[in-house]
Amino acid sequence: MIRLSVLCSVIVAAIASSPVRGEELASAEDPPGLLKCSGGSLESCLTSRQSVRLWYRSSLEGSASAQRWMAKCYTDGCNGTLQKNRPIACAWRQVIVKTGDLRIQGKVVAAGVNEADVDAMAKACSTLNPLEAKAAETSLSWLLRFSSQAARSQR
Repeated sequence: MIRLSVLCSVIVAAIASSPVRGEELASAEDPPGLLKCSGGSLESCLTSRQSVRLWYRSSLEGSASAQRWMAKCYTDGCNGTLQKNRPIACAWRQVIVKTGDLRIQGKVVAAGVNEADVDAMAKACSTLNPLEAKAAETSLSWLLRFSSQAARSQR
């Protein structure tokens, strides 16, 4: 099974062009771009970080609603909890559409892709520059591979 740290190290390459410095990024076990708490309520920040971690894990296990949530978080930053990242947001939107009704050994692990998902993918991916599009492609490849392995391990 691919280790989460391997997935994260590949996806972190998509974050390299962001204004956030490397030491501001969370550990490799966290979703790429999870920011450290800095100001505001520490309790609120820690709660938000834990929420993002749970949604991330669920998204890797094949939950379409969690995948939608992660795509949105990479688009808007989840109130300062996650570094905005357009290539990863695009990759998550592609995962949703490409796995629409993913079945692994007869068990549906992702269901309910709809027209809104297709529109959201087009919107998230159509404005990427060539470098961002390449980062999205790399992220998509790893997310699809890792997501299907995570879903299989949940049986």
